[in-house]
Amino acid sequence: MKKQGLAFLLLGTFLLTGCNKPPKMEKVQIMYKYSNLTEVINIVDDENQTALEQLELKITDKENFVLVSYADYTCSCWSVFRDHVLRNYINTKKIPIYVIETDALGNDFKGLPIRKDLTNTPVIGIFAGGVCKYSIDYTSKSEIFIERDKFNEWMDARIKDPLMTYISLEEVNTLLKGTEPFLLNWSYSICPDCVALDKQFMPGYIETLKKAPKMPYYIIESKPIRDAGNWLNVKDIYGLSDKNNTVSGYATGYVPTLQVIRPDGNGATYLANNDISPMIDDMLVFQNDQVEKVDGVYKIKDSYYNGVRATRYLGEYESEVGKVVDPSIVMETEYNGVLYTSFARGSRYELHANYATKFFDHYWR
Repeated sequence: MKKQGLAFLLLGTFLLTGCNKPPKMEKVQIMYKYSNLTEVINIVDDENQTALEQLELKITDKENFVLVSYADYTCSCWSVFRDHVLRNYINTKKIPIYVIETDALGNDFKGLPIRKDLTNTPVIGIFAGGVCKYSIDYTSKSEIFIERDKFNEWMDARIKDPLMTYISLEEVNTLLKGTEPFLLNWSYSICPDCVALDKQFMPGYIETLKKAPKMPYYIIESKPIRDAGNWLNVKDIYGLSDKNNTVSGYATGYVPTLQVIRPDGNGATYLANNDISPMIDDMLVFQNDQVEKVDGVYKIKDSYYNGVRATRYLGEYESEVGKVVDPSIVMETEYNGVLYTSFARGSRYELHANYATKFFDHYWR
């Protein structure tokens, strides 16, 4: 009886453990892809920062990203990986893969599995929140660096594809001529408000998603438009300002502005008329509140959230315009004899993060 009981116990234990599947690998959410990306992004010294400083900034900012490092550019192990495997992956997925020479790392390999004698490069590292979470080197499994399918399989098991895609103005126009709805984020990489939305708010919000969003999310970087001298005109045509977009446009137009766009098949006509506002269903402007001093008291001079706009995702709410502001969150700066008043950086973040959450919950989740 004792032997039978022991055998039964062992069998039961085997069945229980045998039915339990191994836990799935926790995937790292890569945030952005780029429609025009065709090659690796080389991290190299520039006039402002060394390659190492640029990498350390990504780590300090707690970004999610893929990093490759190689020690010998003459080695076929690197050139085959770059030209045969990585190039194909990037052209297909449009996911950025950053590359840094191992020498640029100095003695700190940032969690990458690089031997001190550098004989096992190239290596791959997938970083989550600025920390290397998954990695592999050439000598431990060389087929991943040689065979496209093996590399794709290794990556797919460890990362989630981006939900946000950078596109050009020409691509925006193509989308406007279609019939599929989409979100469009007008951004500017050096704008603090844009950084707060793109780098601070969006990663956290995306992590809360349990299923695919309702519509695609596109980002357009406004720097090329500004450099071409067309920014003021573009803000009017594309409904950021209130010149044509009298329903949801905001003053002269600011970034970041997010638009819910529902093309109706008449996009070519709207573009020819220099006014796409009939296709703009709703908008969000992140931060960009204006403050002024009246009789020694700081008040909000203007805000996108004036109690009239944004009611579809906020419901009825009290206008921000005219509210008294705590002097501790106001900055005054003199430039060419003119005194400029503005909010301290980050002082309006929590309020606008709440607005943004409601916007995305309503239109995207």
